[in-house]
Amino acid sequence: MEIFLFFRTRVYSNYFRFFLFTYMFIYQFTGSFITNIAEYIIWVFAFVNVFPEFDKKNLTAPLLTTLRPSNYLIKSGLTANTQQI
Repeated sequence: MEIFLFFRTRVYSNYFRFFLFTYMFIYQFTGSFITNIAEYIIWVFAFVNVFPEFDKKNLTAPLLTTLRPSNYLIKSGLTANTQQI
């Protein structure tokens, strides 16, 4: 059932949901309880896109452009060959 929902709801496209799914999938083999409401809530969060800001498409593109060292050097007025004293 979990594997079907994993692909049907595209859990792999969101880092947070993927982490929750992986955690709960492994946790269920370590002795989970069938009446534990907290586990059900985590499963619901894993299959419902509650936090779209953690989608892969939202996180990968901006990080590549903002983490370039040249962006920080240009904004601060420095070049690659100069140092601020």
